[in-house]
Amino acid sequence: MPVIERQPYVQVAEVSKIYRSGTPNAVEAVSSVTFSVPHGQFVAILGPSGCGKSTLLMMVGGLEPVTAGHIAIDGSAMAGPRTSIGVMFQDSTLLPWKSALDNVLFPIRILKRPLDAYRDGARQLSNALVSTTSRTRSRMSCRAECASASRSAGRSSTTLSSC
Repeated sequence: MPVIERQPYVQVAEVSKIYRSGTPNAVEAVSSVTFSVPHGQFVAILGPSGCGKSTLLMMVGGLEPVTAGHIAIDGSAMAGPRTSIGVMFQDSTLLPWKSALDNVLFPIRILKRPLDAYRDGARQLSNALVSTTSRTRSRMSCRAECASASRSAGRSSTTLSSC
């Protein structure tokens, strides 16, 4: 029986990002990056501080436009944010006046999806986050943001993180 190969889930081809392009203050944050990620794979992007890892993830997540090159997710060109991709930012984006459950459900509210369809899963995630009191606040924040990102993107989604 012939093996049918699937296209990579993430395709990044010759992607570059230049901030303030065409000015004396131009900054090349990402330079000619190419890689692909097969379906179901876990990939880590490593490098020193300031090398463009977060910028690259923001472009793959559709939150930052590319200056040059091409990004495709599941064969479809990246043209902006997608609900199938959750993003965890380096700095906390949790709302401190909301409970862990409300933070996990916040993207669902923004997307105007029915809360009842997500409440049980969100409650399980938020309970798991607050059940162990020995964890530090920064680790808890990162986990709550991961839960929030994965809830907004859904079960068959991709979550990008630069924590």
